[in-house]
Amino acid sequence: MNIERLLNMAVAKPVVADPPADPARDNPAESEEERLVRLARRHGLPKPALKISDLPEHPDVLDAPEARRLTEFFDHRLALLSDGTLLMADSLLDEPGLTQSCRAVLNSMPDVPRIRMLPARVSVIRMVLDLLDSGGASVVAVDNGNRVVTNQQQTLQDIVESALVQDASDIHIFVRRHQTRISFRVFGSLVDYDVWTRSAGEEITNLIFNDASDTITGNLNKNIPMDASMNVLVRYQEQYTQVRCRIALMPELNGYNVTIRLLSSTEQVALIESLGFSEAHLKLLTRAAQLSHGTIIIAGPTGSGKTTTLATLLALVPQTLKIITVEDPPEKLVPGASQTPVNDNNENLSFAHLSRATLRHDPDVIMIGEVRDDATADVVVQAATTGHLVLSTLHTNSAISIVTRLIDLRVMSQRLADPGLLKLLVFQRLIPVACPGCRMNLGAPEAADVHGADVVDRLREYFGDDPGVRLRNPAGCRSCRGGVVGRTVAAELIWVDNADRAYIQKADILHWQQHLQKGGWQSIEHHAENKVRTGQVCPLDVEYVLNLLFSEEP
Repeated sequence: MNIERLLNMAVAKPVVADPPADPARDNPAESEEERLVRLARRHGLPKPALKISDLPEHPDVLDAPEARRLTEFFDHRLALLSDGTLLMADSLLDEPGLTQSCRAVLNSMPDVPRIRMLPARVSVIRMVLDLLDSGGASVVAVDNGNRVVTNQQQTLQDIVESALVQDASDIHIFVRRHQTRISFRVFGSLVDYDVWTRSAGEEITNLIFNDASDTITGNLNKNIPMDASMNVLVRYQEQYTQVRCRIALMPELNGYNVTIRLLSSTEQVALIESLGFSEAHLKLLTRAAQLSHGTIIIAGPTGSGKTTTLATLLALVPQTLKIITVEDPPEKLVPGASQTPVNDNNENLSFAHLSRATLRHDPDVIMIGEVRDDATADVVVQAATTGHLVLSTLHTNSAISIVTRLIDLRVMSQRLADPGLLKLLVFQRLIPVACPGCRMNLGAPEAADVHGADVVDRLREYFGDDPGVRLRNPAGCRSCRGGVVGRTVAAELIWVDNADRAYIQKADILHWQQHLQKGGWQSIEHHAENKVRTGQVCPLDVEYVLNLLFSEEP
């Protein structure tokens, strides 16, 4: 009796029934790791293999025709090692009766060691098959749009899918002399995902730049910085979707780093009310989006949500107006806008050249992704002072320093003081949102145990007995990741008026800041502290992100 017939019989009529249905089975918020841990407990199996290092020290795929056909039968979601370890993906473990059937089928075969079932990530199973099968990377048929992909391509898809499930913004691949480490950027922090061999990291890098990339700055050279982009087809939220990725490679002393930014080009633009701005901020932002001309500049470091804020502002622009964007690359799909990607390797597709070209297409609103150089800054000034509304971003550390940065880019302070130029200056950062399910009261005994008595005492001296202040629980709970359920904006905004322009014309930044504070202007520190006092964010996260210290001491 061949293995296919035997397995078909076993699947159709399980040898031994599995435990009763698990109510958590259809939980859409459950990650692959969480699902594997749950299924391992349910079936009484060992701790899942979430990375290559969780496998035996020298694993080897069983070199037998039955084992190969078994792997192919289950679309490479299963692998049998020579020591009898049977790696199974979560989708197979979740099938009623299948685990016991497979065990019975395999134990009935000659020359197969006693089976020990081990739950494993799909990426781990496919990597084992790639690295240990002497035949190399086999081709696997995958039902994702009738395409045929290799195991390495499927591994890349699995990584991107896992990153999306964990709400990651970036994937970091650290290729070093003896190993490769994969991490995700989740809510601003790096979270370990997997550890591979050096050769596995080399293979996935070659795939990304040589096969998957649709734009690359030249032939792959791991000894120099390189940039590229690609689309990855993944199954996410029960449907297949293309995820646009921006890729960068940077050489390092013992290897190199690859960073993959996941661009949310398929997502709907968020409502501006959902980002975390205060009511006063929202009034200024909404008012600015209705202007006929001038400049709105949003500042902040990389990963501070500037692009999202720009997209939400563009969504507020009346649909009767023509919007053109120049971006590197377009990250958010803005309905009704003409979105143009930048290519710095082509002079005709640079920020400055494309921004200048937009002026010949009769736009009402122009969004320039970033003011990177003198030429682009000049175009922003020209467009804003000739009847266009211009939105852009800068990398600065405050709203006031936007003016300083523009002066550094050779825009004269007298020109910046033009009433038709600067309208709204925004500086923002993203702060982790503390999980309502497990955050701790500042006065709770466990707060001192987790964060230290000295830290809690200092915070209590500053905030007193404010009942709203909460501390994040790093251990987290079932509803969060590390005590975090998302991120919220902390910001400071300056609506530039005539008094402000007088200070700008003289480039008198110090007295301008004093003028704003006397007028009751709310800094980003004030905005963040208000969020602390309402329990939305942890004061320790605010201290870290904004580089400040809540203390009564000067």
